[in-house]
Amino acid sequence: MTSNFSLPPGFIIRPIKSSDKWKILQMFLNWNFTTFPINIVWSLLILLLILSLIIIIPLFIALLLFLVFEYYCIYIDWSNVWIVENRYTTIGFAEITNYETHSILKYLFIKKEYRRQKIGSSLVVFLIQTAKKPIYLNCYKKLVPFYKNLGFSIIDPQEISPTIRMQLTISQVMGIVTMVLL
Repeated sequence: MTSNFSLPPGFIIRPIKSSDKWKILQMFLNWNFTTFPINIVWSLLILLLILSLIIIIPLFIALLLFLVFEYYCIYIDWSNVWIVENRYTTIGFAEITNYETHSILKYLFIKKEYRRQKIGSSLVVFLIQTAKKPIYLNCYKKLVPFYKNLGFSIIDPQEISPTIRMQLTISQVMGIVTMVLL
């Protein structure tokens, strides 16, 4: 696939370094949760209200931070993470895992103020060029046009092997769409 996407001057894509991990954690913690579907937001708000009435709020917050930190430190394979930066400022990152027969694009985060500048597109195109095809991903429905523009197409999760479905951790409940680039 040839690309007509290029990063703005001064931006680079590079593998992650150990010193970048805290920047990524900050991006996770500052993520705008309003991108969740509305029914999930209301469900979470009701759950938080009930929990705050039953248990002490700081205990809940400590547990939540512990779980985020545990996931962040244990489950992300840092050797598969790529950073976009501009003048030593981390703008975004993506994680792609290459398996023997395919790849999975797991995360793509670009800071809000840098979106719609082709930075995310450039990062995905870079990863596509280095990945084992086919490449699978999960995304919110509103991101389908973004990924279609990069050559991905929607695929029925039932058409994917159980192993790949498990690697994608497919969840139909959250309104997630599965896509593939052959």
